[in-house]
Amino acid sequence: MGYASHQVPPAALPVDARGMIGNMKTAALVSLRGSIDFMCYPRIDSPTLFAALLDETRGGSFSIAPRDVNANVKQMYLPETNVLLTRFMTDEGVCELLDLMPVPSNDARVDAVPNCVMRIVRIVYGRMTLDMRCEPRFDYARTAHRAHAVEKGVEFVPDDARQAVSLIANVPLDIDDGIARASLDLKEGDSIRFTFGASDSIRTLTDDVDTILHETISTTGKNGRRVRRIAAVIAKS
Repeated sequence: MGYASHQVPPAALPVDARGMIGNMKTAALVSLRGSIDFMCYPRIDSPTLFAALLDETRGGSFSIAPRDVNANVKQMYLPETNVLLTRFMTDEGVCELLDLMPVPSNDARVDAVPNCVMRIVRIVYGRMTLDMRCEPRFDYARTAHRAHAVEKGVEFVPDDARQAVSLIANVPLDIDDGIARASLDLKEGDSIRFTFGASDSIRTLTDDVDTILHETISTTGKNGRRVRRIAAVIAKS
């Protein structure tokens, strides 16, 4: 994946203007707009939670995007890993969005880490304002849901018996008609973390996002020494 664009694209995107993240259970597509617009959950053969790729109005998505519509964007993977980096650049600053699904170490069970999406927003230069919007739509948008505040985030509860999901963050979140929102006015050095997944799974999450990022990079890298250097740089940033 190395797709680049001069500006954050308009509403219509080619299918290949996306990177994929996954964890051997399911996968998600992340667009050049910083939007997860297709994800089946909790398994790859489950109904969708996000499907704006198919229907932008009703499908649901989880977007983190700069407010500046003239932002330049580039998307790539951290070398030899399943960690996707989307870089936004404006006249005022540079922002990096890291997306991953945690992967267990080679000698651990596949359920040793939570089945979730982690998104890390960090400003590496200047400042930038971004808007976060998380709007899951259960069962191909056929099932309505309720959203309510929980500790450090928002829980989305479907009207049927399906599993509830939560969005946990280290910033306050607003709820608007079943949608979680946040306005992020960030400066160089700021780092915001979001975790999205089954409520029961991420509520018991004991490792912090940085630790899980480091372990996922180390696990998914093919070249151990090189990957460990990358992980060390990220841990210091």
